Amino acid sequence: MAPKIEFVLAATVLALVLTALGHALATGALADRAGDGWRTTLVWSPSGGLAALLATCLALRWHARALARSRRWSAGGLTLRTLLLAYVLLPATVAGWLLFTGLLDQWFAAQAMPMRELLDWVGAIVVASSLAAVVFGAIPAFVCGYFLCRRYLRRQRSITGLA
Repeated sequence: MAPKIEFVLAATVLALVLTALGHALATGALADRAGDGWRTTLVWSPSGGLAALLATCLALRWHARALARSRRWSAGGLTLRTLLLAYVLLPATVAGWLLFTGLLDQWFAAQAMPMRELLDWVGAIVVASSLAAVVFGAIPAFVCGYFLCRRYLRRQRSITGLA
């Protein structure tokens, strides 16, 4: 597998797992015996994965432009840039995912929440989820992302032949 594809997939899966664990810890889904908390956790996880996917693709393009200018990045620098992009994109992906699931709810649920009422909640949910992601997810995401970035940069150097 190409290093870029591996890096994008690994970062996306990592973000999905961290988002699911963070939501499960915040809502108490780990102690939920009925499994209702896990269903809502799995509904909310794609927003973090989508933000990571977009951020990783943007960071790789940024990295390619830096390499074209003969600037080398460290694993920590690539991790920091990728995380900052992910946290900038997270509010938009959370809002988009919330509206998408609300639209699906309108189509398929017997008693759906009215869209007008859902739109009133979008801002509060976006702010709360973004703050929770920064407060609880920044350190685990940086540590795990550092090892992903280090592997990507090492594999990229071995393919291109740069020392």
